[in-house]
Amino acid sequence: MVESYNPPCIDLAEKVSNLYVTTKGSAVTPTQFIVVSKKQRGVVGVVDVAGDIRQGDEVVLEFYRPPKL
Repeated sequence: MVESYNPPCIDLAEKVSNLYVTTKGSAVTPTQFIVVSKKQRGVVGVVDVAGDIRQGDEVVLEFYRPPKL
């Protein structure tokens, strides 16, 4: 069950931006990562019941539509 949108945070941005460079070779800043990743990251959710999904099981997908920020 999805509970809410998970916006980019500065802590993760600092860690991820250190792993990449731009096409021109300069460092990616945490702010650049946040701007680019806006509305492209995940959602906060929970697993209602743990277990395996097997062939033949019914699976219902409901796509999350993030709010306009």
